[in-house]
Amino acid sequence: QIDLFEVFTRWGERVFKAENFQPNDETYGWNGLHQGETLNPGVYVYYVKCHDIYGESLTFKGGITIIQ
Repeated sequence: QIDLFEVFTRWGERVFKAENFQPNDETYGWNGLHQGETLNPGVYVYYVKCHDIYGESLTFKGGITIIQ
């Protein structure tokens, strides 16, 4: 279970947020758009809070690079 998935610019502006979905549900994925517009190439930061099959809470953070 994914509790929270967020993507931010390097300045801290949130450009994507999804909550309470299964990890294999493609309808909750981020397509690199923000408010219907393609974002500029660059590095974006993601934050994921989830639970594994044993109910343990996990947190992941990292970077996503958009190139064109």
